[in-house]
Amino acid sequence: MSDPSRSPVPACLSYGFRPFFLSAAVFAGIAIPLWVLMISGGVGVGWHHVSRHWHIHEMVFGFLPCVIAGFLLTAMPNWTDRPPVRGLPLLGLWLLWLAGRMAMALPGVPLPVSALVDGAFLMVMAGLVWREIALAKAWDRFPIGVLISAYAGANVLF
Repeated sequence: MSDPSRSPVPACLSYGFRPFFLSAAVFAGIAIPLWVLMISGGVGVGWHHVSRHWHIHEMVFGFLPCVIAGFLLTAMPNWTDRPPVRGLPLLGLWLLWLAGRMAMALPGVPLPVSALVDGAFLMVMAGLVWREIALAKAWDRFPIGVLISAYAGANVLF
């Protein structure tokens, strides 16, 4: 039996709930006060979203997908008897989520670029879910794949 303390993967990247649940909490703690500053006139958005639309988008397509990713990346190995996404692939996925948040928040990012960068996270998550369903032949989880795919599409259309 291997010693988990000797794992080459840092604990924060060993299961999806660790980086994503922590990031969701930190993001909510930053995004909500930032939105309050926007609506009070203390901070300008400086780009194509007005503050209300930015807040709606970031709660529905920034915060919530982060929580969903943390849940799915932790639950899928139990549902499929497959190893979890961990280490560098998990770090890459988390960085993709973070890039989407930056693309939506930074002024001067063209709308098509921000839509592409932000939309990529849920599309990749949908691909991961479908991959795990197919490789494990866990067809009872088919509705989850459909829902996450529809969610990815809704993000792109927003």
